[in-house]
Amino acid sequence: MKKRIVLAGIFLFSWVFGVRAQGTTGTISGTVKDQQGAAVAGASVRIVNDETSESRVIPADSDGRYWASLPPGNYRISIDQQGFEGVEESVALAPARDIVVDFERREAGSGGSRAIISSLESLSATIAPRTVRELPLLSRSYDALIPLVPGIIPYTPGAGFSFEFSAGPRFSADGGRGYTNSFLLDGTDINDHANGPPGGASFQSNPGIEAVRELTVATGPSNAEYGRASGAVVSAITRSGNNQFHGSAYGYHSNSALNEPNFFDFGMPPYRRHQFGGALGGPIHKDRTFFFVNYEGARQGFNFSSGSIVPDNCARQGLTVPISTASACGGPVPGLQPAVLPYVNALWPAPNGGGFGPFG
Repeated sequence: MKKRIVLAGIFLFSWVFGVRAQGTTGTISGTVKDQQGAAVAGASVRIVNDETSESRVIPADSDGRYWASLPPGNYRISIDQQGFEGVEESVALAPARDIVVDFERREAGSGGSRAIISSLESLSATIAPRTVRELPLLSRSYDALIPLVPGIIPYTPGAGFSFEFSAGPRFSADGGRGYTNSFLLDGTDINDHANGPPGGASFQSNPGIEAVRELTVATGPSNAEYGRASGAVVSAITRSGNNQFHGSAYGYHSNSALNEPNFFDFGMPPYRRHQFGGALGGPIHKDRTFFFVNYEGARQGFNFSSGSIVPDNCARQGLTVPISTASACGGPVPGLQPAVLPYVNALWPAPNGGGFGPFG
């Protein structure tokens, strides 16, 4: 029985700290000092989430230090201590970001108490919520935003056999290989079977941009909290509800009339695509319990062109290619058995494109 309790405790410990290790939260920390620079032990540091009104009070330790691991959001930090009245700072906390807010109490008449904000930045970029939801994206997938980050170069794997096949677009981070990147969703590894991008929402298992709060792309030397990948680490955080009801509905349509054929198409192939969905979030119990739901669907039908070499109209009659532009076909194919021609016409479709002969 004791062994089971110990194992359960180890699992819970590793799960709680593993969530932080995967970059789904950020930290707010700092010190509280008086006018002489001495630590104010036991000072109550209040951190309030602007969106949900959730409040957390953290007592400073004997050295005046405080520390909190929090989900991404906008926060207000203040000190519930005499001499720090009216001192409050607002910060925007991104995933895997460490913000330091130091408070210093001053004598009356010397400008009052103050807060000093700094941050411990890694070599990464955060794509803000507004950018995620408002930039027009044909795929409606947040992985289309990754090339906005400096050092990211999208590419298409070469023809022929390649290990670099994936559900989503491939990219190189600082010159690295595409399959050395790591993708996280709320701290969970979502790389596909080829260690590539997971793809979009409608035709893959990845949430669409309406369900994503923000995106962090770490391109620098691998941080210890991520591990596993030697390339970039893409961490997406899903949205949650707050004290205000908010929602959206959308529909996107594309068809053959709105597109152009590519170089190899003989005319415009039939094509239509409908992508639609909606999201809704809000409070269940104000300041305490919230909900958020998202749905995204797609319907798509299309044909595509592929080129094949088939016998031309002359060969289907048992004739050679034309010997000049003045003649439609050449002479009979030497040694051809007439019984073969029905099979030629039955097994190969008639050509509908240009020929490959000297006058085709």
